[in-house]
Amino acid sequence: MSITYLTGLDYNESFAPTFRPVTLLIIMAMAAFEDLELRFEDITSAFTNGDLDEEIYMKQPEGFNIGGPNKVCRLRKSLYCLKQYARQLDKKLHSVLTELVFKRIESGRSDYIYFNGEVCIIFPIYVDNITLVTKSPAAIDKYAQLLSQHFKCCDLGATRGWPTDIAYSVAYLAHFNANLGPAHWNALKHLFRYIKGTFDHKLTYHGNLAGCEPFITYTDASHGDCVDTGHSTADFVTMITGGAIGWYSKLQTIVVLSTTEAEYMAAIEGGKEIALMRNILSEFGYDAQQGSTLKMDNQSAISVSKNPEHHGRMKHLDLHFYWLRDKVENGMICPDFIPTLEMIADCLTKSVPAAKACFCGEQMGVLA
Repeated sequence: MSITYLTGLDYNESFAPTFRPVTLLIIMAMAAFEDLELRFEDITSAFTNGDLDEEIYMKQPEGFNIGGPNKVCRLRKSLYCLKQYARQLDKKLHSVLTELVFKRIESGRSDYIYFNGEVCIIFPIYVDNITLVTKSPAAIDKYAQLLSQHFKCCDLGATRGWPTDIAYSVAYLAHFNANLGPAHWNALKHLFRYIKGTFDHKLTYHGNLAGCEPFITYTDASHGDCVDTGHSTADFVTMITGGAIGWYSKLQTIVVLSTTEAEYMAAIEGGKEIALMRNILSEFGYDAQQGSTLKMDNQSAISVSKNPEHHGRMKHLDLHFYWLRDKVENGMICPDFIPTLEMIADCLTKSVPAAKACFCGEQMGVLA
């Protein structure tokens, strides 16, 4: 049975903030270098907790005939089939956490923080999965108990692991979804064998933020590697305390005319991630005291990010692509050259030999 929902009658807004994996990975890294306690909670039947703003009626389910079989019921709580169910859950969670004096951060609208001068609790939310992070086990117990007064929760315990990443391979194989051939099927099986062989690998974090640069970002590009479109693959990986917390591998949206241009465009994506990282860390209490390092293996792209050099190769770019140069000039981003052999983001733009793949994985903190 299909159900038609009318905007403005059955629902008004359906938007709910989405989860950013990078935020949770930052928190996991913080838990490692500050030895924080973690507790994972799952809200049971989460979407039935939201209160409805609209006036909606439904037929009684089979087996329920309160007031007669032709009577309908007005919904007071949200249901999974409604357009606004995720939004209503978010509003309910926000109301409860605000009552408990948590503040929602601007860089991640699914993440909350509580600080009273002595105890700091970070509270990231992924739909109906909640993580409590703090130095105080007593504070975790207290707020888990307070949360259970509003929601029925299941305690999932604590963990500090995270699986390996296969971003480039998945993105590349996805190009052939509509026209799969034997070679693509063999490549997919090869990927499955890799996954099977690395089930016990985890992303690990170690070290300390005190007295060192909070994070470093690496960017790379493979110029014109898509033989069908001529687009280049660009990537970045962001490292914090010895482990990767953010990564990206994707075909660029426009065809570029040189390696310099491809690397510069990749650096723009890395620069945008740097801006996000600085904002998130600032809201968690780690204000950047200096510019953030952006590692690149192309000297020409570094030159272009600092000054209007190589004009013949870059004169056609739209003005908004020079955002990176502004950020370099004001000191927020500091491009730095690194030899290609040491570029750990290489495995996110192309297939690499086994030795290089192992090197990249180890440098990203992926350990068995």
